[in-house]
Amino acid sequence: MTKVICCGLFVTAFLLASVAYAGAPTANLQAWYKADAGVDVVGSTTAVGAWADSSGNGNTISAPGVGNQPTLVSNVLNGKPVVRFDGSAGQAFADTDLLHTSGNVTALDGTGNLTAIIAFATDNVTERQGLVNVWHFGTPHKASWALMVKGSDDLRAFVANSAGDGGSTRGETNDSKPGGSIVTAGEFMIWSTVYDGSGATTADRLKFYKDGAQLDPINLVGEHPIPTPELMDIDEALVVGTWTGIKPTAQSFNKPFDGDMAEILLYDSSDAAIRSQAELYLGAKYGISVVPEPSGLLVLAGLAFGVMRRRAIR
Repeated sequence: MTKVICCGLFVTAFLLASVAYAGAPTANLQAWYKADAGVDVVGSTTAVGAWADSSGNGNTISAPGVGNQPTLVSNVLNGKPVVRFDGSAGQAFADTDLLHTSGNVTALDGTGNLTAIIAFATDNVTERQGLVNVWHFGTPHKASWALMVKGSDDLRAFVANSAGDGGSTRGETNDSKPGGSIVTAGEFMIWSTVYDGSGATTADRLKFYKDGAQLDPINLVGEHPIPTPELMDIDEALVVGTWTGIKPTAQSFNKPFDGDMAEILLYDSSDAAIRSQAELYLGAKYGISVVPEPSGLLVLAGLAFGVMRRRAIR
């Protein structure tokens, strides 16, 4: 029995190492922001004027003004830099650290499936904070999607219904459930949010993962359920660093982020293999322990075989 267990652990470790070696998956990757590449600082300062999209799709995010520039801080996480956002409750839009695309990111506007993966940490677990969103502040308020720290040590995702009447379903963790706090102040984590439009119920469609493990259960609450298996097409800009619009008129909805972002990967897919490989890549890069679900080991085995095959061909 001991030999079997040891063999199983060895195989699992081999699979994880092989997949991590493969790097981030690029299939269906629509936007990719990493603090160790593509960060454009202003002159000789550490102020971030723009953050290039490493996916090759040209979705660069930029600060709308001098007062909105976050900071590039070196050697924070496993020897890697982070982009630091200095948000606080009640902060005016003009003083909020945020970055956004100059145009619409059509592939992430809410018409299909979505996997959003963020390596981040926050020092504030009591205030609501926006991380990444594509949001519309017309009348009525309609949204494609938004990811945030809910406050009370929890995570939340908003998903608009396709009827366009302003209603939404939000999925959120609950730190009163077994396992306690989800978000720990100052501790880096890998948060994956997956929206699968083919799911039969809202519970099937919206799922959260922390460091590779599914967070269960998610409270699914809100004004309306999602009436059809799709997100609503809004065609708005991608915003990083707050939950708000990109105009000063949206200040009343400003929920700035207070913390560090190391990397963001956004896919127009709900494929489990993509999520698993991306999480392992981030875990290996930043020294965050990622443990895939047992059901995901077959997926990893397939990925590892592909990696070995490519290396053999070389």
